[in-house]
Amino acid sequence: MKGIVLAYIGVHQIFQLALAAQELGALQRLFCSFHDAPDSWGRWISTWTAAAALRPMGAECLDAERVTELPLALLARRLRQALLRKPSDYHGSNAWFDRGVAARLPALGLRLFVGTETCALESIRAARRAGVPALLDCPGIPSGLLAEELAHAEEDLKMPCQAPSFSGRAEDCKAEERQLADHLLVCSNLQRDWYARQGIPEEKMSVNPLWVDPAFTTVERAIRSSRQEPLRVLFAGHATAAKGAPYLIQAMQNLDPAKVTLTFCGGVEAGVRQWAGGRLDRHRVISWVPRAQLAGIYQQHDVLVFPSLGDAFGFVALEAMACGLPVIATTNVGAPVASDSWRVPVRDATALAARLVSYADDRDKLDADGMMAQEFARAFTTAQFRARARDVFQRFLS
Repeated sequence: MKGIVLAYIGVHQIFQLALAAQELGALQRLFCSFHDAPDSWGRWISTWTAAAALRPMGAECLDAERVTELPLALLARRLRQALLRKPSDYHGSNAWFDRGVAARLPALGLRLFVGTETCALESIRAARRAGVPALLDCPGIPSGLLAEELAHAEEDLKMPCQAPSFSGRAEDCKAEERQLADHLLVCSNLQRDWYARQGIPEEKMSVNPLWVDPAFTTVERAIRSSRQEPLRVLFAGHATAAKGAPYLIQAMQNLDPAKVTLTFCGGVEAGVRQWAGGRLDRHRVISWVPRAQLAGIYQQHDVLVFPSLGDAFGFVALEAMACGLPVIATTNVGAPVASDSWRVPVRDATALAARLVSYADDRDKLDADGMMAQEFARAFTTAQFRARARDVFQRFLS
């Protein structure tokens, strides 16, 4: 049984979705930019760069004969940025890739198309012309949600809170993709609930949480700091206003450094640095570290704080939990956590501080929650993700 065609210019979860189609015996074709296989663009590029994106999880298990590379759009984007020093034209390159996929669909005899937002509009239109259902994978945070929260944060903090670059053309494209697609694949309840409030019927969406990288599931639990030592708090990722870093700095302001310490792993945005001023001096700031070293960073800390104003999922939450760290996340973080009590209201420094103090004062609770976190996170596997995807595919193939 063949008939599922998938496409995406980048990585995200498209390779796992393609593997799910293959396990179903239904993979017709995966269109991607690069695939590290014999006689491929990806293999050639891998000889002079070690980019992890060339070897996304699951790619090695795919039937290489069913993978077609369309590399020119992504190559042109990278060359434009590297050689001409011009901003990346994401919308232009994504549309170029999408047109290449759409032109090839009529010859494939597909029964189901699966595309990813920002580069699937023409392909969805082609599928509809062929009378074939189209699924849209939506990995990104809804821009409206994040823009709203950043506007509130700008008032709260009295600082410019620049939103990530959301191209108007790209946003219009995504809105039309969502409208035309027969079904949306989202990775969190946060996305589903937001889109439902925008008028998309809940029955048109399936929530399929992502996974924890197996590299983090074999890590031994961190040794907890003693009651005589300060609670070691970690913020992982580039510390921006959108990630809620200013609220964590505010939360730490009135906490005793002998009781709670904070590490920013991934650097701090210039605007946040300027806003924080001397308040940042009391915290440890380390630059970006390779993914392979992250497990060691998690093991050196007691709790991860994820105060984001809006995150569709957030792999770091599951990674930290898999290493035995409880997580304090906002209600606008899509990643699942082991207990609803681990969530705090978005943009609430007081609530963040209270949760940190509770762990600093009760190390037995910290230890128990760490064990619960590890057991919870390790249940989120790629196999479970693919099983849920197969159920959705089967529904439309039937």
